[in-house]
Amino acid sequence: MLSITEENFNVTRTQGFKVQGFGLRQRRKTDRMVKGDRLLYYVKGLRVFPVAATIISTVFEDEKPLWVSTQLNEQYKYRVRTRAELILRPDQYLQANQIGPRMDYVRRWPPEMWHHAFWEELHLLPRKDFELIEDEMRKVLRGQGPTQVVPVPTVVQASDFNEAMLQGSDTAT
Repeated sequence: MLSITEENFNVTRTQGFKVQGFGLRQRRKTDRMVKGDRLLYYVKGLRVFPVAATIISTVFEDEKPLWVSTQLNEQYKYRVRTRAELILRPDQYLQANQIGPRMDYVRRWPPEMWHHAFWEELHLLPRKDFELIEDEMRKVLRGQGPTQVVPVPTVVQASDFNEAMLQGSDTAT
């Protein structure tokens, strides 16, 4: 999974999701990438999952500036060619607030801080997590919408329940 800024995601989108660059700190991880590996995009500022892609090349170096970095002389020169498999429109992006807390990958963090798990640039997700997100993307693309996680109240006040029952309501909160 690539955790990317909105600005750099837009750069990748203008490239047609055909190439993705990675920073110097990711060199060891990019060296292990092979054709057929899957790449999931997570846009940090928006906290969304918009695209799933397949890597279609081995890593190569290219110093042509494309992406914007906050680090001096970072050109995201370690690159792979990609093919987008699932692309959601902005109004369809999967809200990570709905999916992130359900992922095995984030269990090391307190539930309210799950998004800290995605702070770094590149992550190796468990297959189960990747498939969860891809399945949700497919549902959206089929028009079914993502699975909604409805919070369950932890405490139901007896008086609220009784009042709802007296009023003939079939839902008590």
